[in-house]
Amino acid sequence: MKALVFNPYGIGDVLNTLPLITALKERKRVDEVVFVTNSRSAQVLEHNPYIDSVLLYDRDKLKGKFFDQVRFFLSLRRARADVAFDLTLNRNLGFLLMLAGIRVRVGFDYSGRGTFLTRKIGLEEFTRPIPAEYARLYPLLFPDDPPVDPAEFPPRIYLSEEEKRFAEYLVYNLGFDEDVRVVSVFPGGGASWGNQRFRKQWPGDRFLALIERLLGFEGDLIVMVLGDEKDKEALSLPVSLLRGRRCFDLRGRLSLRESLSVVARSSLVVCNEGGPGHMAAALGVPVVIVLGPVPGEVYAPHYSTAEVRLVSADLECQPCYRRFRMPECHRDYACLKEVSVEEVFDQCTPFLQGSQ
Repeated sequence: MKALVFNPYGIGDVLNTLPLITALKERKRVDEVVFVTNSRSAQVLEHNPYIDSVLLYDRDKLKGKFFDQVRFFLSLRRARADVAFDLTLNRNLGFLLMLAGIRVRVGFDYSGRGTFLTRKIGLEEFTRPIPAEYARLYPLLFPDDPPVDPAEFPPRIYLSEEEKRFAEYLVYNLGFDEDVRVVSVFPGGGASWGNQRFRKQWPGDRFLALIERLLGFEGDLIVMVLGDEKDKEALSLPVSLLRGRRCFDLRGRLSLRESLSVVARSSLVVCNEGGPGHMAAALGVPVVIVLGPVPGEVYAPHYSTAEVRLVSADLECQPCYRRFRMPECHRDYACLKEVSVEEVFDQCTPFLQGSQ
């Protein structure tokens, strides 16, 4: 059986799909998996032994381009899948899968958008960890099998040997020996939220103060500030800090795969809720996550082999992200601003003490 999995969303969401896919392959229920996602998220699937091929779907790039849309549709038809796991929550894309000739289409019927699904689960919002939500689709195809426990098939990112060596070369070329501890800090993130990404981001001055606290930790320790070019808007690093040669601003200078290598080399990752936290967890690296408007019991990394710590202001209005919608904030994003540097630093110290 050939399965097509369609998840066009962010890195974290794509990684949360992996327990379901791994179970399908490990239990020999499918012979081949084709994953459909955007070009950014596709990068975390490279070298994954459970995924046979990837088709790219970049919605914004396809918008208004008729011939490119036709090419994408034809690529779906050529896939000749027997079953589709439709995780798009989108009626139009569900219709496209039907037109592509995929007879069995499994997914969630959210707000009546599952019109073209042949087997579906009604959904108002996700209330379990996302991998557990996606695992609920498995019995729709194989009702006699044991349920899928995502803890048995945790999300994983795979690096090639050359990619693993990249971070070692980087550390060496920066003038440090192999024993130096690396803390990777992502002050941005939330790319899938577009121009609303700031609503998930801890204030930049707090990240700056945290970095200064980390650099004051005893022993050999360096801080790598990671992210893309847009993440520079979240935090401006003073020249004086960079001149100390123990903090390195690599935002916009590394590819995503190179950043994954640095994360894998790290003793700890600190970030906002979003893709970077899921990447760290999938690489088995401890991570401290500042949690804002989304429910951590659903969207934070779960089932990781590494420890995941969430830091939250625990306001009565948290979480406000419900039913895939974010209301207007009338408290000046207090859920993020009321998380102190001390609270985050306190969650970091056990991992750094243990890595000396």
